[in-house]
Amino acid sequence: MVVEKIKPGVQQEISSGDTQAAANNNRVMVAGMNIPVLGAATKGPVVAKDGWALYGHVYDAQLQPLAKLTVFFVDEQKNYVSQYGFSITDTTGYFLLNYAPATGMSQSATLYLEISNATQPIYLDPEVFTPILGETQYRVITLTNESPLGTPPANSATPATPPPASSAGKP
Repeated sequence: MVVEKIKPGVQQEISSGDTQAAANNNRVMVAGMNIPVLGAATKGPVVAKDGWALYGHVYDAQLQPLAKLTVFFVDEQKNYVSQYGFSITDTTGYFLLNYAPATGMSQSATLYLEISNATQPIYLDPEVFTPILGETQYRVITLTNESPLGTPPANSATPATPPPASSAGKP
C-alpha cells in the first residue's frame, strides 16, 4: 500500500494496483480535486526482508520541492530515535529512511515522522508510523508553511541534522 500525504491531516491511500495508474496519469483524486501526484514515478528502494523503508517527497504549499530539510523519527516524547537514522531532502524534495536492523536490535513501538529545517522542527506527523517488515511505504508531505512547531528553548536549537546517538535530547 502506498500512502500519499497531500497535506497534513489529509491522506489518499493508493492500493498496489492503482499505483501504476497513478504513475501513468501522475494525478490522483483527493476530496473531489484532481491534483498531480508529483512523486508517483519514483521507484521504491530495495528493502531487507527483516527491514523496512519510508520514502517520499516534501513540498511547499505551492507544490514546489523543498530541499535541505531533515526527515527523521521521534518517539512519543519527541526524542530523536537514532537507530532509524535520518535523511536530508534533495533538490526534488526526495527523502529515504531505509532500515535494516542490526542483530538483536529491537524496533521502537511508537514512531512519528518529523521534519526540521536548519534551526527547528517544522512538521510532526500526528499519526503513528507503523513499519511493515519487508515493505516500503511512500509519502508525499505538503507543508502549508515553514512555521516552527513551537518556540524552542532559548539555549537550544534544532541542528541541521539530528543529534548523534550519544546525545539525549530533542532534535
